[in-house]
Amino acid sequence: MFDTPILNIPILIISMVLTAFCFATLGTLFAAYPTENVGEVMSILNTVRLPLIFISGVFIPISVMPRIGQQIALVSPLTYGNDMIEYAYTGKSLFSPLVDILAIIIFILIFQVTANYLYKKFNE
Repeated sequence: MFDTPILNIPILIISMVLTAFCFATLGTLFAAYPTENVGEVMSILNTVRLPLIFISGVFIPISVMPRIGQQIALVSPLTYGNDMIEYAYTGKSLFSPLVDILAIIIFILIFQVTANYLYKKFNE
């Protein structure tokens, strides 16, 4: 469509699926807290997601960020999803695709286990 070559289609698909699932579990984590208004959860979630986008190398490459920005980027799941997408298109990345996949799976597990715990805690 845009005449952009994709060097690694399986990695691109894996990155999109895992990143989407990761942010779905992040949404589940925030939705575990009972509230009267759904908009409250969405506004808090957007407050978290927006900084993740800027610190994850989507707009500014992590390699040119100050050291503190690079360190903060390591705790963002989007960093690893973005890194895999970059690898799929250019063949270059900060981390190996295996590290990216494992990092996103760890984030998914942390978000889901925490969401389950909070849901049970708030609904006892």
